[in-house]
Amino acid sequence: MTEQIYFADTAVKITNTEATFGQRSYAISDITSVRYNVDPASKPRAWNVLTYMSLGANLLSFVPLITKFVLDLWEPSNSPLKYILFASWAVLLIASVLLTAARESFVRVRYLVTISGSFGKADVVVARNEKYAQGATKALNRALKDGSKTLHISSPRIT
Repeated sequence: MTEQIYFADTAVKITNTEATFGQRSYAISDITSVRYNVDPASKPRAWNVLTYMSLGANLLSFVPLITKFVLDLWEPSNSPLKYILFASWAVLLIASVLLTAARESFVRVRYLVTISGSFGKADVVVARNEKYAQGATKALNRALKDGSKTLHISSPRIT
C-alpha cells in the first residue's frame, strides 16, 4: 500500500498510516478521535471591558477639561491646580489608550487540535492561524476515514 500524504509542512506530516507532529509520531490506527477547539485561555477577559469603560470615561471627562483649560488661557488665573488637573487627566487618557492597544496586540486566539486514543489525549497542533488548525483537523479526519476507523468528531466550540 502506498503512502498518501494528506497534510505536510515543516512541523506536521499526516499520512494514511502515521501522523507526525514535531518529534512525536502517532499511528493513525491508534487515534480514536480528533477535536478542534479554541483555547479558552486566549479569549478576551473581563478586564477588557473595564479598559474600554476607563477609556470612554476619560475621553468624556477630557472634553470639558480641555474646554475649561482653553477658556482659562483667555482669562488667566494664578492657580496651578488647573495645570495639575490637566496633566493628571492627560496621563490617565494616555494610559487608557496604551492599555487598550496592549490588549488588542497581545490577546490573540489560539486554535487547538487535540487527538485521543490508546496513548491518552494530546494537543498536537496549537496555532494562531485558524485555517492551519482546520486543515490539520480535516487531514486527520480524512486519514482516519480512509483507514476505516469509526470517528467521534466534535464540532468547534469556544469554552
